[in-house]
Amino acid sequence: PIVIKDLSQRLGISVTPLREALRRLTAYGLVEHRNRRAHVAPLSHGELDDIYELRKLMEPQAVKRSLLNADDAWLRQLDHAYGSMVGASENGSVAFEVAHREFHRTLIERCPSPYLRRFVGNLLDASSRYRMLAIQHSDYSSQAHDQLYEAARRRHDDTERLVLEHIVTLTRSQVERLQSLGLIQ
Repeated sequence: PIVIKDLSQRLGISVTPLREALRRLTAYGLVEHRNRRAHVAPLSHGELDDIYELRKLMEPQAVKRSLLNADDAWLRQLDHAYGSMVGASENGSVAFEVAHREFHRTLIERCPSPYLRRFVGNLLDASSRYRMLAIQHSDYSSQAHDQLYEAARRRHDDTERLVLEHIVTLTRSQVERLQSLGLIQ
């Protein structure tokens, strides 16, 4: 359960912005209300599967369309995002998660469909809590991201396939890690 008054004191903010934040987290499915109290939403194997199934459908398409519109400015963004991710590759760190998400967002940045970019961005956000828990208890491997970066930089046709393979591999490894920790069934 989330005790608003305690959290308010701990964070040093008033109750009003905290309640608004909890409403937003509820809209994202991260907080749920039971018996008139806010609770952190439990992890769910079904939710994780759903998130990654949708990512498999949408993210490769968004990357493919983004690469068709890539230019030198986008390449500089990609270089920066990749460099930040490599520099923050400490397992389980918030800095790595932020840089990782930025790398994936940069890959789709030039997709001409704002809806597709938004949907994929929302899925990246939704998968974040699962990814954070899983990477805290594993060794980070940069090989998949290295390959994605190189293929995207060359605007190679393999990029779409590499994104899909990355998502499939990530899903499998996260499910295994989270199950071994007893965090999902």
